[in-house]
Amino acid sequence: KWIVQLAFFPDRTSWWTKKHPLICVRDGDSDQVEFRITDEQKCRVTRNGTLLQEHPTFLYHLNAWNYVQFEAVIGNPGSWAITVNKALILSGLGNTQDTANPSADRVAIYLNVGLAVDDLLIMDGSGPAPYNTVIPDCRVICCWPDAQGAAADWTPSAGTAVECVDDAPGPDDDSTYISAAAIGARHSFRFGLPADMPGQIHSVRRVIMHRKDDAGEREIGMYCGGEASPNIPQSDSYLNAIQQLDLDPSTGLAWTREGLAATDFGTEVRS
Repeated sequence: KWIVQLAFFPDRTSWWTKKHPLICVRDGDSDQVEFRITDEQKCRVTRNGTLLQEHPTFLYHLNAWNYVQFEAVIGNPGSWAITVNKALILSGLGNTQDTANPSADRVAIYLNVGLAVDDLLIMDGSGPAPYNTVIPDCRVICCWPDAQGAAADWTPSAGTAVECVDDAPGPDDDSTYISAAAIGARHSFRFGLPADMPGQIHSVRRVIMHRKDDAGEREIGMYCGGEASPNIPQSDSYLNAIQQLDLDPSTGLAWTREGLAATDFGTEVRS
């Protein structure tokens, strides 16, 4: 079962003449099943464009945020369920399999002028609760490093290490950075939490941008508490590295606001 949740803000409908697909659950490059929004402000489910179900009266909000939770089981028969703004508007059993495979391996989110998306969650139905079913309406909050952690082996390009990596609203590539060459060199940070951050934290995902600037193979790693990532190969170009932490590695329990604020998130040179 695939679960996709997001908020969408449509501020125009004039270009949705083809019943715009917003969420597509895919097998390779082929769509299996889609959630679509129409130029009449309606919601529908399709199998690679073939209509499966459309609500006759429910209208999503224009010029406002809408929150959708889309569940899909791929197969013949398969199933679907759509909740928009906390109302279950579509559900059913039917053929959701358009390819030879009763499965999917990726999700596509289609954007266009006049449509914004936020708070995106994608789950493939595996793993323990609550990550194998719909999560109640929630936000994705981006936090930036705001304090030095316990390890400080890497060298800032200018100023302090924190100033080199707190790149809100986005990375500045080679303008500011921290660097290290010695195997085993570590550097860690703590993150500032917004005042309105809720107490319940479903998961933490750490993302860094990294590259190497010398010849030969280089690998880094990410660590947090007792949790360490596999080796991460580096390239001459910037790449993203992701460490997904559903539980606080220091306690083995669900994250708390206090635990997150007290956690060191580090990077180390592996090779």
